[in-house]
Amino acid sequence: MLSPTLNLQVGDVKSIPLVDADRDNIEKMVQDNIDISKEDWDAVHEQYVDADRTDWGISASTEEKVGENAGKYGIATCILDGDLASFWHSQWKGEGANPPLPHEIIIDMKSQQDILSIELARRQGNGDTKTVIFSIGESEEHWTELGQLNFPSEKATNAQTLLLPEPVRGRYIRALVTGSNNGVNASIAEIMFTTSKK
Repeated sequence: MLSPTLNLQVGDVKSIPLVDADRDNIEKMVQDNIDISKEDWDAVHEQYVDADRTDWGISASTEEKVGENAGKYGIATCILDGDLASFWHSQWKGEGANPPLPHEIIIDMKSQQDILSIELARRQGNGDTKTVIFSIGESEEHWTELGQLNFPSEKATNAQTLLLPEPVRGRYIRALVTGSNNGVNASIAEIMFTTSKK
C-alpha cells in the first residue's frame, strides 16, 4: 500500500524504471501534438496583422520633456516610434513634477481600426508601471473599456498583451495608468496593436 504522502529525495525519480518499448510511437505522438499546436497557432495568426502606426498621433496628460536626455526620451511620441530603447515617462522634474495618478495617454489612429490585441512594453530595465487600463472610442469623449494589464514590480516582466475576444472598432485608444510600483512614476516603451485583415 502506498502512503498518501510521498517524500522524494534527490535521485528518487531518476531511479524509477521507465519502459522504453515503443520509442518510435512516442516520438510520433509528440510530433503530432507539435503539428496540431502549430496549425492552431497559424489559424489564429492568419486572422490579423500588425497595425501600421505611421502618422498616428499621441498626447499625454504628463510627460518628462527635460530630464530624460533633454527631451530625446520621456515624451509621448516615443510610445509610437518603434524603438524599444526609447520611452515615455511621467513628469518627474521641474514645476508640476510628480502629478498624481492616473496618467492618461490618448492615441489617435487617424481612422477607424478593428483592434484585436494591444501589447504594452514597459521601459527596458524598469518596473515602475503597474496597472494600465485600455479603452477605445469614436471620439475622445466617450470610451468603451477593453481591459487592463497588471505588471509585477520585477523588471523582468516587461511586456504583456491584452487579447480581445473579438475585434473592437474605434479611432482613439486611451491608456490610463492607474497604478505604479514606484510612487506616481510610470514609463512605457511601446504600445503596439494588431488589427483584423481587410
